[in-house]
Amino acid sequence: LQAENSQWIRLLAGLFLFAVIVATLIFLRIHHSLQLKDAMLRQTEARLREAQLIARIGSWSRDFGSGETYWSEEACRVLELEGREQEYRHYERLIHPDDRERVTEVVAAAYHQGGNYQCDHRVICPGGKEKYIRLAGQVYLDDGNAPVRETGTVQDISERRAADLALQRSEARLRSIL
Repeated sequence: LQAENSQWIRLLAGLFLFAVIVATLIFLRIHHSLQLKDAMLRQTEARLREAQLIARIGSWSRDFGSGETYWSEEACRVLELEGREQEYRHYERLIHPDDRERVTEVVAAAYHQGGNYQCDHRVICPGGKEKYIRLAGQVYLDDGNAPVRETGTVQDISERRAADLALQRSEARLRSIL
């Protein structure tokens, strides 16, 4: 009887050891898979940051339920917000006073209907510098047609705007000569 019990104990110990080895192998496989996915995610985030930097386009999002606003690194650079993101959680504070009503109307239409919007306008950065920005956004509504989330981009188009104005002045001079 004692020999039989001893065999059962060895069998159970062997099964337990086998289960521990299998569980460890499964854990290591899952851990390795998560490490690979984490590395891929970090690489994708780095590529996005690089693309935003090259294009001078930043991204942002706002959750109306939590009140949380997110600015990408490039959005902060474009708007010169570095370190002041919380102070400027509401983009409207940056819009040039002469453009505020027009921008508000464009965005308000999307708030009521959902969908996207785009608007070129001026902002006054926290340091006082004026820039031309292309604001593009998407508003998501809940089942009751209330806005729940908004996401979008800001792009510095100041150089393009300056070039357009210079071209307009040049064309006007040419027309006045002819």
